[in-house]
Amino acid sequence: RLKFVYDGATHSNSNFKVDGLINDDELTATVGGSITYPDEGTVTNKITNYEFTTGKACNYNITTIDGELTMEKAAKAMTITAASNKWTYDGQAHSDNSVSITSGELFIGDQLSAQAEGSVTNVNDTEEGNNVVKDDYVIMHNNVDVTDNYVVTTEAGTLTIDKAEAVIKTEPVANDLEETGEKQALIQAGSTDDGSMMYALGTDEQTVPTEDKWSDGI
Repeated sequence: RLKFVYDGATHSNSNFKVDGLINDDELTATVGGSITYPDEGTVTNKITNYEFTTGKACNYNITTIDGELTMEKAAKAMTITAASNKWTYDGQAHSDNSVSITSGELFIGDQLSAQAEGSVTNVNDTEEGNNVVKDDYVIMHNNVDVTDNYVVTTEAGTLTIDKAEAVIKTEPVANDLEETGEKQALIQAGSTDDGSMMYALGTDEQTVPTEDKWSDGI
């Protein structure tokens, strides 16, 4: 029995041993058997053909004994990391579901399928590690799941929203008011690009109104 450790390659062993030949008689044999995955269990390594190169087969009672091929699981260390990305605030939700291998590497022929999960809209959504690798990642070799041959560490990424730079197009202007007995606007509203103009009525020129007093309406 010959044992291999998974490495993404197909393994075989064409060696054979002959006992009982007389004098200088010799033969050659063809051995057929291969194994790629640990889940294949025990694979027969079979002598499919033999031929005497010296001497004659009629002089022997020949018995062939098959061999066995097995494969153990590997334990390859690898780290996969969710993407980090940043955007300027625009009122929209942003995400980046990409995942990359940041330590270690895949065996030949293996492919990683993994996605990150996270979303940010506002500046205060920014938080270290807010983009995580989903638990359903898988490593495939052709159509075979070979994830168990890896020791995978997952690391989160960070999604960031930077503050937008609002541009004032029109500044608010105080109205000249005269008593009319009717409600009148104290100011003419201003306007901005990439932002909202906020207004609040203070008690005096020195005291800034509290946050709950501000609104985008006059």
